[in-house]
Amino acid sequence: MGGLQRRFGFSTTVAVIVGGVIGSGIFMKPALMASQLGSPLVLLSVWVVAGIVTLFGAMSNAELAAMYPETGGSYVYFRKVYGNGFAFLYGWSAFAVFNTAGTASIAYVFAHYATAFVDLPELSQGTVDSMVLHLPGIGTILPLANIGVKALTIVVVLLLALLNYFSAGMGGAVQRSLTVLKAVAIGLLIMGLLFGGSGVSEHSMFASATTTPTGWAMVAAYVAALGGAFWAYDGWNNITFIAGEVKDPQRNIPR
Repeated sequence: MGGLQRRFGFSTTVAVIVGGVIGSGIFMKPALMASQLGSPLVLLSVWVVAGIVTLFGAMSNAELAAMYPETGGSYVYFRKVYGNGFAFLYGWSAFAVFNTAGTASIAYVFAHYATAFVDLPELSQGTVDSMVLHLPGIGTILPLANIGVKALTIVVVLLLALLNYFSAGMGGAVQRSLTVLKAVAIGLLIMGLLFGGSGVSEHSMFASATTTPTGWAMVAAYVAALGGAFWAYDGWNNITFIAGEVKDPQRNIPR
């Protein structure tokens, strides 16, 4: 039978979901979220609230995947629930904006961390200042700043795209390996917190002496921190695409 062959097994499927959840957000966002809130307990509540909302979203998508086991993931669900127009806008938005930006941001985090091990090239300050973009409502952008990190980001995206294009099996193997490495990194962080010996657990009960938002400022900070938590939890969306791709090997049709 012609068409694309589905070669992802159970272990790769689990690796895709786990690897999506343990993404760049959990390594980059907590520090920013803590600086916004100034309280460890409030920060923990953000992760709990975002986790509950994300769990509801995952269950909703799982239900939709069971009702409409078709290729296309969220596009199919939006088309069934809200109609073709909404699904069309979602599809192009996903392709041109948030899925594309999400991939680029993850690769950028990788490139940023790579600077701890490799000295990436940089342009002179004069060259960087020669190209300045002023975007209303966003601010000033320097396209040539951190050129080494940006170049490595592009290379990583291209290499992974080519790898998955030429070999789904090899792409799955890389995904499994990277997921194991990320799980090990999380485990080492937890071990360091529990057995590092240099921290004091009582500190988790005290708010920051310098960052203590109150009133509407706290509301704004809480909402901003929720955005970071949702970004870290975004891997649940992979379930929708995987569930729509599972086929019954006996009948060779979607189940």
